[in-house]
Amino acid sequence: MNTDTQIGERICDLQRQVRGFVAGRLRAGTTAPVVRDELGDITTAIDDVLGDVAATLWAKRDTWTPLGGVDQRRWTFTVARNLTERRLAAARGVMVRKTKIAPVLDGLGDAHHANDDLLAAVAHLRGVIDREAGPGAWDHVLAGALRNHSAGLRADLRAAIEAARDGDEIAIKSILRRVRADWRAWATARIETGEPLRPVDAVDLGLFPGTVAATSALTAWWAERRHALGQPVDRHALCASGLVDHLGTSDGARLQAADDLLIWLRRSASTVAAA
Repeated sequence: MNTDTQIGERICDLQRQVRGFVAGRLRAGTTAPVVRDELGDITTAIDDVLGDVAATLWAKRDTWTPLGGVDQRRWTFTVARNLTERRLAAARGVMVRKTKIAPVLDGLGDAHHANDDLLAAVAHLRGVIDREAGPGAWDHVLAGALRNHSAGLRADLRAAIEAARDGDEIAIKSILRRVRADWRAWATARIETGEPLRPVDAVDLGLFPGTVAATSALTAWWAERRHALGQPVDRHALCASGLVDHLGTSDGARLQAADDLLIWLRRSASTVAAA
C-alpha cells in the first residue's frame, strides 16, 4: 500500500466497515429527545462522523498503513468509537449551554459530558416552569441563579432536577419565590389559555407572599388590561375571571366580593388621579 490511490481505496473500505458500528452507537446515544434534537438528522450525523473517520485515517496514514489487515480494522474502529462519543458529548454540551444550567450542575455531573437522563430532566424541569409560571420563566430563573449566586436557589434547582430525573414530584414554589418570578407572564398565559386567574394558584406557585397581595395586584392588572381592550370590568366579569374564587363558596358570596373589589378599584383609581 504505497500510493495515495491505494491508501484512499483502503480508507474507503475501512470506512464502509465501520458504518454500521457508527450508526448503532449514534442511535443508542440519542435515546433522550433533547440530545436527538440537538444532534439533528441521524443519517447526516452518521455521514459526518464517517467523514471525520476518513480524515483521521488520512492524516494518520503513516501510523496504521504498516499494520496488518486485522490491526488496521481494529485501529479504525477505535477511531470511529472515539469520534462518535465526541460527537455525542458535543451534542450534550451544546444542550447544557443552551439551557444555561451549567452553574447549578454541581454534584450532578460534568456540565460538558452530562448524561442523557440529566439532560432530559433539565428539559422537563424547564418545560414545567415555563408551563406553570409563564413563557420565559425558566430564563428568569437561570438569570437569577447566575446573578445572585444564591446557594439556596442552586440547591432548590438541583433538587428539582433530581426529582425530574427520578420521576418524583417536582417542587418549583421555592425556586420561583427566590427569584421573584414575574407574575405578569403567568397571568398573561392563564388568560390566553382560558384558565382562571386565581390568586391562590399564584400564591401556591410562589409568585406572591399571600392572597391579599396576589388579589390586589392581579385585579388591578386585569382591570387595566380589560380597559385597554375595551372589555367590560364588572361584577360578572370579575366572577368569571377566577379572581374572587377564594373569597366565597357560593355565587352570592363571590358576587359580593366582586362588588367590593370594584369599589376598591374605583378608590384606587381616584387616589392615583388625585396624586
